[in-house]
Amino acid sequence: MNSVLKDARDFPVVGLIDYIREMLQKWYYERHVEAEKCTSQLTPPLEEKMCLKYNELNGWNAIRISPNEFQVVKKMETYIVNLEESTCTYRQFDLDKFPWLHSITIVRHEGLDDYRLCSPFYTTSCWRQAYLEFIYPLPNEAE
Repeated sequence: MNSVLKDARDFPVVGLIDYIREMLQKWYYERHVEAEKCTSQLTPPLEEKMCLKYNELNGWNAIRISPNEFQVVKKMETYIVNLEESTCTYRQFDLDKFPWLHSITIVRHEGLDDYRLCSPFYTTSCWRQAYLEFIYPLPNEAE
């Protein structure tokens, strides 16, 4: 924000606030338009991340432990993934709430829907809701 506001730093406070409002108004509208055009289930960066993870799956195997738990193995690496609780001993799945190699291995192995493992916050519909409202200018000060 500091670099974005470098041109407005010397403005009086009211002018600075109006500059910030105009900037946010523009950003919200641009993101609204971009979100409305999106046709994928996840936001574009995360859809791309999911595809990249699929390309890294070579050599990983999933072995069922229980109805919701799997052992995911590659050479000397072993992780335990619980799909019901969205947890993995690697911890990345737990933190991001986004499928990591280990959970994607299970999805591929079991033929499951990989999108159900993603947090709803990563979906295009959630992204659209975030930019559903617009930012309007304040009425003229004289009014």
